[in-house]
Amino acid sequence: MNDAAIALKKKNDFAGRARGVMDERGHLLDLIYETVLEPGLWVTVMERMADRLGGNSGWLSRINVENGDGSGLLARIDPAMPQVYLDHYAKLNFFAIHPRRPGQLSVWQPGITTERDYLPEDDLARNEYFQDFMLPQDVSSVLVIDVAARGANVCSVNLHRGEKHDRFGPKEIDFARTLHPHLVRAFRLGGLFSEVRELGSIRAAALDRLGQGVVIVDARSRIRHANMVAERLLSARNGIGAIDGRLIATEAAAGRKLEALIGVATAANSDVRCGGSLTAPSVGGGPLSVTVAPLHADGLPMFTSGPAALVTIADTQTDEAAMGAKLIASFALTAAEVRVALALLGGATPKRAAQKFDVSVNTIRSQMANIFGKTGTANQAELSRLMLRLANQP
Repeated sequence: MNDAAIALKKKNDFAGRARGVMDERGHLLDLIYETVLEPGLWVTVMERMADRLGGNSGWLSRINVENGDGSGLLARIDPAMPQVYLDHYAKLNFFAIHPRRPGQLSVWQPGITTERDYLPEDDLARNEYFQDFMLPQDVSSVLVIDVAARGANVCSVNLHRGEKHDRFGPKEIDFARTLHPHLVRAFRLGGLFSEVRELGSIRAAALDRLGQGVVIVDARSRIRHANMVAERLLSARNGIGAIDGRLIATEAAAGRKLEALIGVATAANSDVRCGGSLTAPSVGGGPLSVTVAPLHADGLPMFTSGPAALVTIADTQTDEAAMGAKLIASFALTAAEVRVALALLGGATPKRAAQKFDVSVNTIRSQMANIFGKTGTANQAELSRLMLRLANQP
């Protein structure tokens, strides 16, 4: 074989390996988004990710950062270990309980970390949780991929490596970063269904019980199913609607973006298939928040086969109204105090709130003092955490 033939063979081999990696990532992305409808698939997702990164097990955790209490889905972990954890090791979990700045969770952003971000190497050798709980399970390195924070609870995908392997490093972290936004988006969308479905199944009746609009569309934006909330939003044609059976946004720029997101979510090439979000302006009300995610219709008898997209639609004004009603019922806030609390939750400063409502800053500060007193909170961060907990309550 001459030099040219050898070079060509190397080039083809490299291209083949690259295609294999892309196909593998594409299949993994498909699987991640399928967890929206089948949460039990998170176990398979963790197993695939662990295999890809040289790991041996995984845990989709929900950990309370105040006391270490936790739960979640296990992948290749002894089912007896959660009780062992709760009985003794929860309070020793250095991944959960470590010094935090006041209000840190109120500005929390999902990140990717390893055990070395929590304890120095030398301290691990002397740490009871590491030595007596992790190592006996053949866990010497952990890749923590945050996906959500709810109240005092942080939810993460945790992948584990044993002592026979090196610790997770930059290469594994870089790969995790390519999947991170998809894991976050799939986990958030999956939460919409968590209280109305049986594990591994979805029915039209369950969709109709959700508080948000849910639409299933094919690659051409043709509507395959819409729950009752979505049907009301579509019939109003205010921000979102339907023409000839196709899902559209009524404002031109939002319509183009929605069409593009559905196109990407239903792409023939599974490697580029992903989700996204947009805001659809409406007339006389708050904008609509629209999220698009890939969805395989395979195995769902109500839908045609082939790539499909899951579109969720939320009326932001209705969400604010619901929050306001909860604040009034729970803490006897006045209407003026409710509008200030909602503005603070949206990140407004007292000065911006004063400008928005055309009142003085002193008036806003007086209303804030009343709000803090009625809700038992000390500052804007604590108030935001309280309101986020209320938002997750039925």
